[in-house]
Amino acid sequence: MPNTTTPHGRSKEKTDRRYIFYRYYCVVVVVLWIGVNAFIKSLPIHEFLLLSLVIVPFVVPAIFMVLNLGAFKFQYSVFGPLERSLTPKETASYISRGTSGAIGWIRGSMPFFSYWIYPSGMGISVLGAGKAFLSFNCVDDVQQEYLRGHRIIHHSPEIRSPISLPSEKLFSAFQEQYEKFRTNKQV
Repeated sequence: MPNTTTPHGRSKEKTDRRYIFYRYYCVVVVVLWIGVNAFIKSLPIHEFLLLSLVIVPFVVPAIFMVLNLGAFKFQYSVFGPLERSLTPKETASYISRGTSGAIGWIRGSMPFFSYWIYPSGMGISVLGAGKAFLSFNCVDDVQQEYLRGHRIIHHSPEIRSPISLPSEKLFSAFQEQYEKFRTNKQV
């Protein structure tokens, strides 16, 4: 598959083909988990606990893979062949670790989200799902959410939209860098 151009630059293909294994692994584990859950209810409690202990180490990675797909578009998810953009080699002007937030289809409370505000965009980390970089070039709109902070609407090819920023302090740092970016771009 050829490399594709994104607003972040050229997308690199993943160097290994583990993503193909992840596709099958996730589907097989989820189907088996559903089947086992239908069967497990008829077992005595000690067998139920033993079987649960055997299954959980296989199910948890599959759950995190689904979370990854909820935050990132398929081509850039754990199942896709393209790597997400790395954060720039700039110093972050604001860091918010261990907070709440939302990206695309997933929402999380503390401590699952972390954010880094850079002069050219925002780095995002979702515990268990992965990291990404949103360039200010991809931001379309910033909206106030009722009782939920602020929502960033964007057209990044890598990250699902919208992104919700939970705190006013984080949003202020984002807004300040975003306005500087837009001003410098117009000059």
